[in-house]
Amino acid sequence: MEATFVFPIIFLVIFFLIYLGNAYYQKSRIDNYVTLAALKGASYCADPFMKEFAPGSVADKNDDIYPYRYYLQGVIRGIENDIKSELEQKISGTGFFAGMEPGSVSANADFSNNILYYTFTADAGYTIKLPIKMLGSKDIYLLRLSSRAEVPVNDVSEFIRNTDMAIDYLESSETVQNALKKVKEAFDKVKSFIGGTE
Repeated sequence: MEATFVFPIIFLVIFFLIYLGNAYYQKSRIDNYVTLAALKGASYCADPFMKEFAPGSVADKNDDIYPYRYYLQGVIRGIENDIKSELEQKISGTGFFAGMEPGSVSANADFSNNILYYTFTADAGYTIKLPIKMLGSKDIYLLRLSSRAEVPVNDVSEFIRNTDMAIDYLESSETVQNALKKVKEAFDKVKSFIGGTE
């Protein structure tokens, strides 16, 4: 009599643990894909040659260094779109149990230009279906999960180049030169006033 009640509950708990373990295995795998996508996007933004010579790609040129690419955005948008589609492909259609593949996949890749520093972010949202129903429920249970990774884009040479460009623009601007001249005159007056009171 006791076995009639205990065995079904034990089997339900065991299957639930197996299915839930598979779902969190999938989450761990997708977390890894998202982190690798963010790292790859950051490295491609820092050095566009890496994309041209990535494994599996055929490079037909190596003469585009894309100076000032963080401000012109054409190259960056291409990298974002490539990383997004690659991430969606990796996430979709794989699962340990049939019917438990990640569904409703929405991936995103985004480069952030924060003037003094840059970051590349990859994230993904998806659902995983548990093929068993909860007690008293008519619907199959869905886990809604997401993963996100943000990586700094380290590009010292581009930062120096952009800083030099800004300094060149400032030095060639007559308005800025007049303003700097007035600031210098004001500092000289303050300096002479302080020096004169000693």
